[in-house]
Amino acid sequence: MPRGSLFWRARVLGFIITLALLTYGLPHIDWPALYGALLDLDAGLIPLSIAATFLSYVLRTLRWREILRPYRPLGLGALYSALMVGFAANNLLPARAGEVVRALLLHQETGVSRSLVLSTVLLERIFHGLTLIGILGIIALVWTVPGAGAAARLIVAATFLVAIALVTVVAREERLAAWFATTAVRIAPARIKDVIGAKARSALEGLAVLRDRRGIIVVVALSLVVWGCEALSYYALIQSALGGQALPAALLATVTINLGIMLPAAPGYVGTFEAAAILALTNFGLSVADALAIALVSHGIQWMLVTGIGAAIALRAGYSLRPTRAAPA
Repeated sequence: MPRGSLFWRARVLGFIITLALLTYGLPHIDWPALYGALLDLDAGLIPLSIAATFLSYVLRTLRWREILRPYRPLGLGALYSALMVGFAANNLLPARAGEVVRALLLHQETGVSRSLVLSTVLLERIFHGLTLIGILGIIALVWTVPGAGAAARLIVAATFLVAIALVTVVAREERLAAWFATTAVRIAPARIKDVIGAKARSALEGLAVLRDRRGIIVVVALSLVVWGCEALSYYALIQSALGGQALPAALLATVTINLGIMLPAAPGYVGTFEAAAILALTNFGLSVADALAIALVSHGIQWMLVTGIGAAIALRAGYSLRPTRAAPA
């Protein structure tokens, strides 16, 4: 990979952000208080957090199958394997390279175009953002929204709304979609016009679910349940410390953490996950030590569960977790 490439820049930027967060944060940690906070966590509810996290990835697989359904019905086994290995690769490789790994694996197993798979991954991200915006709306309507980070969340929400509008228009308006594909071919170098045209058409096929009202309803419903499971995983760790405020805190943690880990970071979202969790939970009166303890346990559960399952699938099937140079094609 050329050093000047986007991948390389994202990789370097991710490590810089993680290093900056660790350099700033580590000297400010009250280690005895953190140790005490870890001991105070209700260990009896950790299995609930693990189960909710596991279920969320099963539901992600069901949602991915629904997104791909207009193109071709696919078995849950191939989809779950590609999804879990891809997420495991995100925990081990920089710059979200696991998304490319996921596209490669599903292509190898089913023959589905890599461009189409990557467009469905983009669509997943958009549905993620739409659901997070909905959760923020629920928090604002039912509870008082803590002020910290509100401006950043509004900016991200606005960005997602624009992306949703653009993708929906392109997907639903066939003439506009045809214009998109034609324009992609027109501006491409002559030697790769045919390749670019095929990839553009394939990517647009991956958005076909947006032309299916039933499909949109199912995908949105599954997205809500996915984030509900993730919120439950945080709630299980938070409730003993916050009592009646645990539910809004878990919901805000879900939103803030998932916005936070969109920033470039070292593999596994080290630093950005913890910083986002502290930002969310300290608004509800938790100390930094208590918030960090919850973040470390939650992050550890997610990292070990996803990486363990993904690595086991990869080893059993003989997959490699490293994307190739040709992956984006």
